[in-house]
Amino acid sequence: MKRRRLLASGLVGVAGIAGCLGSVDRLGGEDTVRPSEIVATDFETGVETEASVGDDPKIETDDEAAMVTVEGVGEYGSSSCGYLTDRPPSYDREHAELSLEVGTGREEPDEDDICGDDLAADSYRFVVEFDEGVPVRIEAEHPFSQTATKKTE
Repeated sequence: MKRRRLLASGLVGVAGIAGCLGSVDRLGGEDTVRPSEIVATDFETGVETEASVGDDPKIETDDEAAMVTVEGVGEYGSSSCGYLTDRPPSYDREHAELSLEVGTGREEPDEDDICGDDLAADSYRFVVEFDEGVPVRIEAEHPFSQTATKKTE
């Protein structure tokens, strides 16, 4: 009886120590550098990409360059008046999470013109540069609720 109690308490103690030794900082550990701030962004449309309409955004990271690149094809209303546009990215430093969104815009037509009632699409590339490293989690969204999430290690 005493032996079982001793073994049980010993295993709990070992498990507690092992848990502490095996735990890793949720931001990737001491060896992984995580960004503290966004230093630059770049958004362009009409880029060459392998993405198609209906595909989720494609997220790529470059640890050395401290850069996240998102590419895709987003749809928007009215080929004569609409366009894709970037929204300011959001970075949560505490959790090392980046959220970015590609939205739509609309130009007002001239007096004699009207906006077409069609759906158009364009390719895009959204690049976010950080002071160091890349976020743990990246979420990207473009029009019509196409969303992608990437976790880095």
